Amino acid sequence: MKAVKIFLRSLVLPIIFCTVSALPAADNMLPRQNNVRSNFIKIPFRDKGKLELMIFAATGITRGNVIHGENIFIDQLLPGTVDNIPDGWSEQLYPINSKLPEIVDFWQRRCNISNMVVFTPRCDILQNSRMLHGSDKVFLRTDQLDLDGVGFRIDFNTQIVEVNSQVQIVVRTADSDPREIAKGLLDMPKVYRTIHATSNSIRMDMLNNEIMLIGNVKVIDGVNIIECDRLTVLLSENAKPGHSGKKRTAPAAGTANKKIHDSSSMLKDVSRIHADGNVVITRRPETAKDKSALQKGYCTHLEYDVESGRIIMTGDAGKDPLLTQNESRLSGKRIEIMRFSDKAFVLKDCIIETPVKAQDGGKPTIRRVSSDRAFFDGANNMSTFFDNVRVNDSQMTLSCSRMRVFMKPEPAKPSRPGTKKSAAMPDAAEFSPVSGNREIDRIVCNGDVKIAGIPQDPNAQPRTIISRRAYLDYNGNKLIFLDDVLVHDNNDSLKCKRLDLFLADRKTPATALSGAPVAGGTHGQNKILQKILAWGNVVMKNSDSELRTELLTMHFRELAPGEKPAQGMFQSGGALLIRINCDGKVEARDLLPADPARRRDREKDVIPGSSGVLRILNANHAISDLVKDFSEFHGDVVIVDRANRITCRDMYVFTGKNPNGSAPLKSKTEPAKDANAAPAESSTANADSDPDADPFVMDMNENSVPSRIALSEDVDLKRIIWKNDVILCNTDSKGKKLYAGGDTAVYTVKTREIIITAEPPNRPYMRNNGRKQFCDEIRGNLETEEFEGIGKVIVIPDEEE
Repeated sequence: MKAVKIFLRSLVLPIIFCTVSALPAADNMLPRQNNVRSNFIKIPFRDKGKLELMIFAATGITRGNVIHGENIFIDQLLPGTVDNIPDGWSEQLYPINSKLPEIVDFWQRRCNISNMVVFTPRCDILQNSRMLHGSDKVFLRTDQLDLDGVGFRIDFNTQIVEVNSQVQIVVRTADSDPREIAKGLLDMPKVYRTIHATSNSIRMDMLNNEIMLIGNVKVIDGVNIIECDRLTVLLSENAKPGHSGKKRTAPAAGTANKKIHDSSSMLKDVSRIHADGNVVITRRPETAKDKSALQKGYCTHLEYDVESGRIIMTGDAGKDPLLTQNESRLSGKRIEIMRFSDKAFVLKDCIIETPVKAQDGGKPTIRRVSSDRAFFDGANNMSTFFDNVRVNDSQMTLSCSRMRVFMKPEPAKPSRPGTKKSAAMPDAAEFSPVSGNREIDRIVCNGDVKIAGIPQDPNAQPRTIISRRAYLDYNGNKLIFLDDVLVHDNNDSLKCKRLDLFLADRKTPATALSGAPVAGGTHGQNKILQKILAWGNVVMKNSDSELRTELLTMHFRELAPGEKPAQGMFQSGGALLIRINCDGKVEARDLLPADPARRRDREKDVIPGSSGVLRILNANHAISDLVKDFSEFHGDVVIVDRANRITCRDMYVFTGKNPNGSAPLKSKTEPAKDANAAPAESSTANADSDPDADPFVMDMNENSVPSRIALSEDVDLKRIIWKNDVILCNTDSKGKKLYAGGDTAVYTVKTREIIITAEPPNRPYMRNNGRKQFCDEIRGNLETEEFEGIGKVIVIPDEEE
């Protein structure tokens, strides 16, 4: 999370402690005389004969082994300094918020002498216990930081330094080191960068390598803030703050190691950092107008391993850690962030909530993603959710065992003018596992995938898609479902091995009435369904029919603004179904209706030995144009019902929309008026205008008939044409069979008449009662069960019978 940058940068506070020396034992103090008042006191401290500390006091009163000093100036010397130590009685310290040139002037005078200076108006020096303490203000200055406070205690034996209240700290970045600038080793920076910290008190335990800020802790590092009740810094075992004499400098520009390119490079001797109690980490907007950049983190405990860059956020019972950005929220029982690899983990009960803008300008909705665990990979713009994954928004739900989400990369932000990049504090923001402005590129789901749309009508059944795997490529306008795919839509269902949904960008904005495309949810509000491909053992069912094939293709077009589909036309989210293609082992079955009344009327038509099947159609290929009301079937076409069996190579079926239900229309020349009906189109396929037109399609309009038979509530059968190797087997009510064949057969609904013809030299024929009859034309009536040969009839014995 970018907000964690606050913690990482701002915790340069350990520099404060790295510059405070382990305090030496005093080799010589003032004589132990009671009530002796001295002026301009100068007390040297030595450790093993080496001068390390000089204490200057304007006045001092000795009472036993305690010296009560006033205007005390403590000068911690650089190693090896013995001569030319300036007196500290008249030394004036700069204020804590001074500008850099004033700070450089001060250290110009002491850059080869002092490592640290401390001033306090008054304090007590305990000679026996080797302790310094006072209740007045205290001011500490080093080349890297400045500290002000009230009340302090320094224990030379335990090497513990405490400042009791009103702690203020300013830390300078490596490019603003006044000692190096004074020596000419660094140029005066154009921008003086500092880190500010405040707390009620501070405790530095040098023997145990531990520093602690206590009470109302607040650290500000540019755009970053951290607040907590207690901040603890653990130094490395070999840390010797303030005594190395080595200067830390900013790394060379262009260094590849990311661990150097942030403020943690200044935490040279820090191993771990802990923040406890009401921890709030904030990254403020880069500019006042950029409110969406606000990032915050909340937890009870935060642990940072400096070497590995690992951050762990945890909470107390009922208070999980939380990350937020621009109304987006990420929570979990335990959140871990790996800074140097741009990775994050939520180890239990991950929940992400993100606002989604409404397409109609209404109130934004919330998309919620939950899982047992989650992994965020900022370098690859990827998030992975594990176990019990569930996504909810206003238009859909999604569940699976594992979900991987790929986000579109964020564009690089240009550097702000007039700023100088620092290796210690780069301008680039760190990755965030929470980002409300990121756009989803694609989603990959595995294990018991289920997507369900949320219908606007609360009484309607949701449309669902179930599969083992899913690949949702919204950027590529393609949604793929794999393995044991099952689609439910009210009373309709579709089973297959693979389902591909092709999307397109909407020409018109989505509205609340148009809904969302299949499986798109709020991810796909700007998308429209264009085509569906179902592969492998495809089975499509509704209450009255069943379709099986190897490849099913459904074509859609977007409805124009204000356009309503004709009655009986299927539409989904503003996409109108206009054509269906079937390829490979096509089998369509008409079933007994689910409605009890209609079921009783049709039970007499069930094919003997079947389970409620009224009609079976087989073919190799099939095309149904729902706009032209035209279907065609090719290759080994077979139709079977209770009384008939027809085989041919090609079949053409003409249907029409019936706005009055199953009642027939009067005539095609006098059509019933339907304001919602689509414009009439010729049934002739044009290969130039229709790239999917089949070369077998012919203009059959000359044989049009006005009447229709209701195939369903809204669709009527008008006419059927069979072509090439047509063979009809009809069984009459007495059980007698009649065979008829030819090149072409045309069935008209109005007269219930079927006409069979053949192209010369071929002739249509009938076989019945051991005879075979050839003629110019065969006319049969399926209602009266009478068939007649017309024109040049020739009858011969039927040797095939």
